[in-house]
Amino acid sequence: MYQVKEKGKNNYELYNPEIEEKRIHQLRLISDMHMSLKNDDFHVYYQAKQSLKNNTLVGCEALVRWEHPELGKLSPIEFIPLAESSGLIIPLGKYVLEKACQFAKNWQKYSTLPFTVSINVSAAQLKSESFVDDVKESIKQTGIVGNQIELEITESLLMENIETTIKTLLKLKSMGVTISIDDFGTGYSSLSYLKKLPVDTLKIDKSFIDGLPTTEDDSVIVSSIIALANSLQLKTVAEGVENQEQKIFLSALGCDTIQGYLYSKPIPENEFLIKFGCTPH
Repeated sequence: MYQVKEKGKNNYELYNPEIEEKRIHQLRLISDMHMSLKNDDFHVYYQAKQSLKNNTLVGCEALVRWEHPELGKLSPIEFIPLAESSGLIIPLGKYVLEKACQFAKNWQKYSTLPFTVSINVSAAQLKSESFVDDVKESIKQTGIVGNQIELEITESLLMENIETTIKTLLKLKSMGVTISIDDFGTGYSSLSYLKKLPVDTLKIDKSFIDGLPTTEDDSVIVSSIIALANSLQLKTVAEGVENQEQKIFLSALGCDTIQGYLYSKPIPENEFLIKFGCTPH
């Protein structure tokens, strides 16, 4: 029944034991997520971002990981959609927000370099009445400055109920928080709305970076996004950069920042601090 509903009206689906097994597995994971949130089985990893202007560390992205007590490490691809469909994404997102703000605070103890921690925001979070207050409280509790936090919001999500979204973003911006459009180029945003949205950064989706610099279509798309961002005085981040050729190509186009395995994979906080040479000052 659920499979049919996902396809829309006037469809049918034959019974398949595998579907039932998958459903039972998903229900178990949702139940386990409740317990894991209480038992601190979730962890936040950080993937560094590098400036292409001077090759320095400028920030990182906070990425949640689940160490399941029985199944071991689970991919976010497996549990994030379940968290969203069950509503657990709100407490999970709040957990990541609090951890990321604390990490930004800890970074201040070891380095005076400008540094921004990016946090992914789900549709449920953005629509939640408590979200703006949660961000405000996390910033207040850790004593960080608002511009040490960047919220990454997907392109398609921004376009849902655009006027309400703009009001929410303006409240966040008033705290000093910066806003990034994640996975830019994969959604359906209107360019007329793009100039109205109070955003600071366009994050170019990995699917366009993979083909650089040899695939002509990807090269044209990435070049156009960077040119568009520059004309609107927005920053650009290329995610999923995995080799030197991609980095050189992006630098030549005027991209501001890169993120990917070429620079660093996502790693735990302590490993991050050690890897990037932070010492007390």
